[in-house]
This record gives sequence, C-alpha cells and structure tokens, in this order.
Amino acid sequence: MIEKRWASTIQNVITKPNADCDTDHELLVATLELKLKCKKNGARPIRYNVKDISENFKIEIKNRFETLLGDIEEKEPEEIANEVKAIYMETAEKHLSKRCSRKQSWISEETLKKIKERKEAKATSGATSDLYNK
Repeated sequence: MIEKRWASTIQNVITKPNADCDTDHELLVATLELKLKCKKNGARPIRYNVKDISENFKIEIKNRFETLLGDIEEKEPEEIANEVKAIYMETAEKHLSKRCSRKQSWISEETLKKIKERKEAKATSGATSDLYNK
C-alpha cells in the first residue's frame, strides 16, 4: 500500500469502519513523522573591510582599468564583466583586509549583573525575597 521508502514515516494507523462517507471503503487515519533534511548552504563570499581603502588600492584599480579599456573593442561583454570582477577581487585580496564578523552576546551586561547579585544573595542569606522587593 505504501512504498518501502516511506514505510518508516508511518507511526500509527487506525481504520474507521463506521464512518458515514457514502462508499464501501473504510476510512483510514494515519500518523506520519517526516524527517526533513537540512539545506546545505554554499560557501559564503569573502567580505572585505572597505572602510579603510588605501591609496595603493585606488591606484592599482585605476591602472588595471586603463589597460582593460585599451583593448575593449575586440572583447565580448561577458569577458569584460569577468575581467572586471577578477580585477576587483585580485586587488582587494592584495590591499584590503578581510572583514571580521563580530558576534553580539545573547545576554546583556545588566542581566549578568542581576544574576550575580541573585547568586550572592542566595549564598549569603538563603532567601531572595529582598531582591524581588526592589
């Protein structure tokens, strides 16, 4: 009745023979458990810190684009686009630093202070009623 591939998803099956549905078949109620797979993301692109662009980066980009513009007539638009991307990536690799992702803490400093105060109060007096009255 079901393919072997999906046989492990069926958890429970109940038939309802007394259901009034105007047919000679019996109703079937099944509980299924699907196992979903996680989508794998590709590699993230490299992020560069563009806040501190050096003069060397600007000069090299300018020079490389001038040479690209010199022989632009005999190239296809896709070739030009690929060369522009390659110029930017190679120059950025040489002159720019990679951007660091800063992870924010999931709990604030104020909350950590409150936790510390509560632990100290529990350790000293054993009762926390004075903390809740503030």
